Amino acid sequence: LSVAQYFAIFLSMLSFQGIPAGIKDIKNPRRTFPKAIICGLVIVTIFYLLVNIAFLLVLSVEEIKTSTLLVPTFSSHLAGSSLSIPFSLLVFISLFGSFLGAGFINGRFCFAASREHHLPKFLSFLHRHSNTPVTAQMMHAVITLLMLCVTTRIGLLLRLFVFVSVGFDILVLCSFFMLRYRKLSPEPAFKTPLIIPILYTLFLISILVIPIIQDHDIKLLIPLVFLVTISFLYVLIIRKKLLSKVVDFSKLERLLCNLFVLVPVEEHTDEHKQ
Repeated sequence: LSVAQYFAIFLSMLSFQGIPAGIKDIKNPRRTFPKAIICGLVIVTIFYLLVNIAFLLVLSVEEIKTSTLLVPTFSSHLAGSSLSIPFSLLVFISLFGSFLGAGFINGRFCFAASREHHLPKFLSFLHRHSNTPVTAQMMHAVITLLMLCVTTRIGLLLRLFVFVSVGFDILVLCSFFMLRYRKLSPEPAFKTPLIIPILYTLFLISILVIPIIQDHDIKLLIPLVFLVTISFLYVLIIRKKLLSKVVDFSKLERLLCNLFVLVPVEEHTDEHKQ
């Protein structure tokens, strides 16, 4: 398999990661969460296979490789230009739904880290009425803009994104294995057979290692350097609490609360309890 194919396999199944990020907004998550994971993966897999089978039945392998816009090429071979616009609209709706899902979940990672005191407190502020992590979403938007300023090559950004995601998932799985066998660990809300995270870890390691071996591209090591740097900064700034000693965020916190009608997550929780 080529590097692009490895990335396509990973990205096509990446959406299931968004469900745990929004678990706080799910009613009865013990019942809904497993069903959402299983049904989502089955539906995406079936549609993914059907779409690819349709492409292979209509187009040759060489046409698929050389086509820059696969859907218009497929529609023109199937029924001329009449299906080009409807198929393009379907692709747009799919991408729009993906962007909505990404906008919903990505800020919540930052929010959860701030709530656990791994990031500055103001990133865990919630909108008083809509329960939305506004500051965390804004932080995610800033990171996105910074990445676009670094390079406009979408292919390179996707590669870096995949490598960071894979490295992050491997670190999360390592922490899960540690928690599973630690004596004082809390009782987990969800349990899965051990073989599932082991197989997923092996898959992620192959995604991380094989492209580096095949491409010999030093740019692929940038995400690894990024993860190591972030880990070092976490220990230095968060564990040692150096950031809170140097920077006072109180004025920024008051400004954000006044501008966007925000409250700290503790106050928001107390309001809902009352």
